[in-house]
Amino acid sequence: LRHNTQSEGALRAAAHRLGLSAEGRARLVFTDLLAVEVELQTKALADVLLDTPLFGAHTTGVDGLWAGLPLLTAPGESLPSRVPASLALEAGSGST
Repeated sequence: LRHNTQSEGALRAAAHRLGLSAEGRARLVFTDLLAVEVELQTKALADVLLDTPLFGAHTTGVDGLWAGLPLLTAPGESLPSRVPASLALEAGSGST
């Protein structure tokens, strides 16, 4: 989900710094809010769902797991930051 241009730029810069190819970086997609039907269809086209520390992937995480996506998350200390990891573990796509 597109939050702001600063965070989108930071993620793209981190991908470049970590050695993701130009082709790989071009596959990073950020969207505005979409209608539910469209959102579920687009999730099925993705390779991975990235959770963010600011907005835990609660409903989005469930939708992504339902679409068959692996969920990449880094649980923190707060309950909301741990929910996506719990979802991934329950769905069988996570590890501790």
